[in-house]
Amino acid sequence: MVYKSLLNKLKNQNIVDQKLNNRVLVLASDLSITGGIPRYTKYQIKAIREFGCKIYLLTGYKIGDFYEKEDFEEIYTLNLEHSKNFNILHKLKLILNSLIFVKKFKINMVLVNQIGFAPLAFIIKKFFGVSYITNIYGAELWTNPKYIEIKSLKYSDFVIADSKHTIEYAVKNLGVDEKKIFLIYDPVDLERFNILSKDSFEYIYNKYDFLKNKKIILTLSRLDRFKGHEIILDIIDKLGDDTIYIIGGTGSKEKFLKQIVQEKEVLNKKVFFLGKVGESDLSAVYNMCDIFVLISKREKFEGEGLPLSLIEASACGKPILAGNEDGSREAVIDGENGFIVSPRDNNEVLEKLKRLLQDDKLRLEMGDKGREVACEFFSYENFKKQHIELLDKFFHFQKVKNG
Repeated sequence: MVYKSLLNKLKNQNIVDQKLNNRVLVLASDLSITGGIPRYTKYQIKAIREFGCKIYLLTGYKIGDFYEKEDFEEIYTLNLEHSKNFNILHKLKLILNSLIFVKKFKINMVLVNQIGFAPLAFIIKKFFGVSYITNIYGAELWTNPKYIEIKSLKYSDFVIADSKHTIEYAVKNLGVDEKKIFLIYDPVDLERFNILSKDSFEYIYNKYDFLKNKKIILTLSRLDRFKGHEIILDIIDKLGDDTIYIIGGTGSKEKFLKQIVQEKEVLNKKVFFLGKVGESDLSAVYNMCDIFVLISKREKFEGEGLPLSLIEASACGKPILAGNEDGSREAVIDGENGFIVSPRDNNEVLEKLKRLLQDDKLRLEMGDKGREVACEFFSYENFKKQHIELLDKFFHFQKVKNG
């Protein structure tokens, strides 16, 4: 009954003539934050626009400052605050307006930026026959996705995955056809994330008020899943007085991590929390560290696809430590631009950190190699090329399908 009433409303909508053949509706999850998924989506929108498509956006949340509204022909948003859950009215509004967008603007492709919006693309396909592409990143696949989300993912015409690990999981555990999955790694802005002179990031020490002339281990991430912070907190007092640990980001685990530091007196002078790091400070924060670590553990509802922060740190010329249980390891050529370590072996992590901290030459060599790896495998140019190849296949597929 609901769908019939929606169709009746659609019949009353004016049809807008469009000159361009390719008009893409992006169904986006929370774009009010600056995490990996919003960043990936931003680069996708840029690549699709450069392919020559017009972009339309539908989202439930507020749009972050790092998005340019001029990139979109039309935007519909519920303007919800970050992480507020949808109620039934919100869902009905999104369904109705997505169908209106497709009809009004003659949409001929839908891009789903996160599996939670895949059912909406599925509805659009059922109503109008418009094919869709769904992004998958890893974490949302193993954090108990709903049946309708998995079904909608499997009905996607193409799927874009951010890591080999994500592909393996989707095929093995969710039954997604491997033939329609395309691996496209996160890109990094190589001009923005670059090796800076010390003068360029000197202001960071004063802005965030922590000690200078120390060797710095850094983790920069959202503090809402296991990313290895506890490992470093457990061993940092064994790394000497000249080494400190900086934790950047905010999230649900922030209070828990701060409590660990407060309860262990020795950590008070060795661990510092930056909170949310502004976009303009990101490259400087990466540059001020000596080693970047993100050692995630793969357990139920835990693990990573391929964290963008590892790639950004590499692009800034920093050796990286990543866990060996999920897609994080795909950012590391072990022993060349960093080390792949077990998140279940603190002694191994400690040994690798000591080796890097005690060998300035090795740190610099690994950092330089990291920059090379970022340029070779994670450039926007590669990302764009792969998307253009995929879009060519997609629209060719559409043409053949429609006769």
